[in-house]
Amino acid sequence: CPEIQFFDGEPLNSMLGEQSECRSARLSDGLLLRLSDAILTSPPHELEWLLEHPLKDAIKKAMFEKDFSLTSLESLAEHHLSYILSFRGFLAGGILRHCLLKRHRVDFGVARPGKKRLAVPFRFADTPDERSEFAHPDCAIVFTILAYYNDGLSHAELMQALKNLNTLGDNARRNFYNSWFATSSDEMKAKDPECFESLDCIEKIDITNEVQMEKMYIFYHRNMNVINFYLNTSVFPTETDQFESRLTATSWNLAQNKSNSIVGFSGTNDNHRILPLQVRQYFPSLDQEKDEVLKELDGTNGKMLQKIIKNTVEVLQLETKDNNFSALTNILSKSIKGSMRPIHAIIDCGALLAGTDLCKISSGLLNMLPVNEFGGVLFYDDEIYHDWVVMERSGRLLPKDISPIAEREAFAIFDEPRCRGTDLKLRSEAIALMTLAPKLCKDKLMQAAGRLRKLGHNQKLIIAGGSDVFSKLNEGKNNGLNVAAINVLSWAMKNTVESTASGLSNWASQGLFFASTFGKDPKLNITEEILGLKDMYGKPFTEQTVAKMAASAHLYHMKRTGGEDTLCKSEKRIIDSIFKQVEEYGQDFMFSASGCDEECERELELEIEEEEEVEVEVPVMDPVGEQKWDFGMAFRCQSPPQLPTGVTSLPTFIKNFVKPTSLARIKWSENIYCTDNFAHTIVCRIDKSMPALNLFLRVVNFVLCFPNGSFLLLSEFEANALLGLFWKSGGGSHHIVHSSFLRQSLDSESEILLQCTLQQQRSVVVNNLLGERLQGSDVIRDKCMASMQLFSGESTYATEERKQALKLLLRVCKTNQGETFCPRTEAERIVEMRGLKKLYPYSDLEALCEKLLCEL
Repeated sequence: CPEIQFFDGEPLNSMLGEQSECRSARLSDGLLLRLSDAILTSPPHELEWLLEHPLKDAIKKAMFEKDFSLTSLESLAEHHLSYILSFRGFLAGGILRHCLLKRHRVDFGVARPGKKRLAVPFRFADTPDERSEFAHPDCAIVFTILAYYNDGLSHAELMQALKNLNTLGDNARRNFYNSWFATSSDEMKAKDPECFESLDCIEKIDITNEVQMEKMYIFYHRNMNVINFYLNTSVFPTETDQFESRLTATSWNLAQNKSNSIVGFSGTNDNHRILPLQVRQYFPSLDQEKDEVLKELDGTNGKMLQKIIKNTVEVLQLETKDNNFSALTNILSKSIKGSMRPIHAIIDCGALLAGTDLCKISSGLLNMLPVNEFGGVLFYDDEIYHDWVVMERSGRLLPKDISPIAEREAFAIFDEPRCRGTDLKLRSEAIALMTLAPKLCKDKLMQAAGRLRKLGHNQKLIIAGGSDVFSKLNEGKNNGLNVAAINVLSWAMKNTVESTASGLSNWASQGLFFASTFGKDPKLNITEEILGLKDMYGKPFTEQTVAKMAASAHLYHMKRTGGEDTLCKSEKRIIDSIFKQVEEYGQDFMFSASGCDEECERELELEIEEEEEVEVEVPVMDPVGEQKWDFGMAFRCQSPPQLPTGVTSLPTFIKNFVKPTSLARIKWSENIYCTDNFAHTIVCRIDKSMPALNLFLRVVNFVLCFPNGSFLLLSEFEANALLGLFWKSGGGSHHIVHSSFLRQSLDSESEILLQCTLQQQRSVVVNNLLGERLQGSDVIRDKCMASMQLFSGESTYATEERKQALKLLLRVCKTNQGETFCPRTEAERIVEMRGLKKLYPYSDLEALCEKLLCEL
């Protein structure tokens, strides 16, 4: 699976179709529009209802137009609207764009091994922050999907996916596996035809067969459909817990103390404008009483920038390769062959080596590097030693402090986390290859260059970046000239300004939160989470200046904490200072308040992770003994109500004894009845204080068919008694059938199996009336059969006539109270009530309910 990543800039805007100055282009072309078209024309199974939806055009616009109003979609079913709002957030809301601008194993990834299976923020390359998580739920989902696409599934995760697959119903299991196989089938045919034959259907899969499991791992562990299934069944259901509120604290709380004594150190000062106001950047030149040594610090930035400009040998664009390391290797090979300056170290400021195995890379480098120049490769090992180590040419790996090879005799690799605060004694004439990354800021660039402690004293830099970086660098240079160090620094300064501006909004919001809550009721530190899709994506997406966003945040915090009258003078001064700084630096920058970059921290080490098995305790009930009645009368009565026993119509029984009451709104057939013996298995009365009969319903098996077209559902006790009488004397115009045989006959238009008595069979032979044998259509109509199947929790309806009959049963627009009736919800409840929930996905019942919702 190749890495999927966007690179910010005007080409990306054009590709997405987001040119604000050309609305017609936005509507006619672009990736957002194409994704919307793809979803509507080839939707996944869960969205097949979109194909014939009458609001299809409005739905399409809602997905990708930022300023679209959702009033035209208010008639959508609730769960249908949820799907559309989710897509709207991903496309129009910029969630997909934001996530694809981030780099896997640099900005996000799954910590393996770790406590969480969701993606978490990364502080540096290959350095997860396991105590933090993405606060925006949809960002967490997209980052997790991208991380698993890049990493693939482990053996254990693939096995779990297969176990989950085996718990599904036949239809769902077969459909899911067919999609897996279709995705990998071409690769199987090309690489292993025998494997293709052995894995072409779910029935051939044996999870206890280790050889087969290994073959499946080869072809399925990076299969996107398999990964999606694993995430949807194993990760997202358990890892995406959301809480209604959170306890909020920020850096403003950490910096607050009574003495206002805050001391810190940083080698660069780029972010001083977005530090809490309690923390002030010290500028020696503004204090005339300080000594000259402190004032000399003012020149640090300029001196370092000058050294980078004067001591950069050249700026190179990396060639497009299969991976970043191969592109770096190409430069190193040129250096070794003498076509460019020799290179003694890699400073991977751009995190191009993220996700790679430095031990394997070092072994490969040793085969390339000249023996007389380098005795080994020096790098940081975070798996075994958790220290700087030297890999010798013999393959031995030793910590650098005990290795016989000195630091200056080794080729050094500074991975991204070690590009700040690390000192190595490199050779005095060392030349380092420093990499760049998109949106690299000045402080990070200067810190990385500072790994050459003798830069400007014979040590030199070669700067390299990919095509994504050079597309930006070329914008800031004169045509015809090569990219130089000054262009790199100008680009880094521009990134720094944009990064600071983008952080101003969050800085202001945090400061206003602190000023409005400090010293007050601790409960004010608990903030409500925005969890509803309508609240997140229901309004048009607009960009605002940082100043306007701060003003909105001010109104919000004042409203929730009691207003400005509750603030003391110091808190008012903080708010005034915040607005002054925002007005000064944030007027010219436009941003959308999406919250995509927000993170929250949990004390994971204090969490007790317990797997709880939810045990549903069935209440202890008193069983009802079945009552005998004059069974012989059954064949003499023309309709069920005439029987000498308690008989209730199916709609009345459901209304009185089955919950929820909305199930009674279904248009059940009035021709279906049930005896008291069938209906009442436990002692129960029509009383709200008593539990429903949902957990104690009998299975629909035996049915007594009456001449007037009515049907009586029988208990096993009653069926045994009636069958004996039926076989002795014949039922006349009555028939006793099993519901399964009746449905099978109706589905296939064949004779009803076992419907004749021995006496009837002799009569048929004597009178040569073989053509009078009954078929299902002679006994029951589709509406009655559909009612019987639905009450049984069946999800398969074989004929088009049955489906239409079922649709009529579920077509209920409004309840008597004016509440909306959702056929999908009620159908699922019945199936779940009957213990057949796993058969609902990919079933006829599911498809029909989705279509019916669109029609309603």
